[in-house]
Amino acid sequence: MGLQMNTINVVNAPILDWLSISIPTFDQEKQPEMNAFHFRESFERLTSEKLSTVLLETEGWENRNGRRPYRGGYANDDIGVYVWGGGHDNYLVEFSGRGCEYMRETGIFLETLSTFRERLTRADIAIDIETNSTPYEIAMTRDCDRISAHSHVSSVTGETYYIGSKKSEQFCRVYSYNEPHPRAGKVRVETVMRKEYAKRCADYILAYGISYTAQMTLNRYKMEALPKVDKVDETIPAPRVNRAMAKTERWLI
Repeated sequence: MGLQMNTINVVNAPILDWLSISIPTFDQEKQPEMNAFHFRESFERLTSEKLSTVLLETEGWENRNGRRPYRGGYANDDIGVYVWGGGHDNYLVEFSGRGCEYMRETGIFLETLSTFRERLTRADIAIDIETNSTPYEIAMTRDCDRISAHSHVSSVTGETYYIGSKKSEQFCRVYSYNEPHPRAGKVRVETVMRKEYAKRCADYILAYGISYTAQMTLNRYKMEALPKVDKVDETIPAPRVNRAMAKTERWLI
């Protein structure tokens, strides 16, 4: 692309950095408000005693105000897990970056992906790189003809470059923080997958591991500046679209 790039080094193995799961209410009925006891019964009907214990028996759970479109929340900041419900016939469970780290620490990462594969609505994979290049400079080494949608945001806290539409089922963000953020000086490259792409992401992680899957997601964007994290040239294949089921609820993701 004509840009003079600085040396770029991957400073950590790829990680899953966000996971969202839709849990149906056990009676398949809308709950007027968030109900932690009702959620727990719905959750335990789908999972093992081990997962229930590791995720729900920890201290730190507390009620939260809801976030659209849900009326209430049940959250644990210590382990990075958030549950939203009320007004719908499902609960949305979100694992933040801390939540994904907690899954790895407690040895439930792969079991969680396997158990809830059919109910995944979003999965993000991230790598951190060490470079003096900006997110914009890195993103501009992509194949611009392949994915034309993009946006660039700068603020006092940092810089983010989006490749692809933020409303699509797949997009990538390249971002960095300014001081005093603990990740200042590094650039994070994060691929976001929703709906069927999230499910396929889980399939590849379970079959081939996180590095292999991360490289598949990065291959879609063809950023020449990025060093490879695994020897694979494929991308995650597009799911077959069932036209009759194509209209889905965007609020699940």
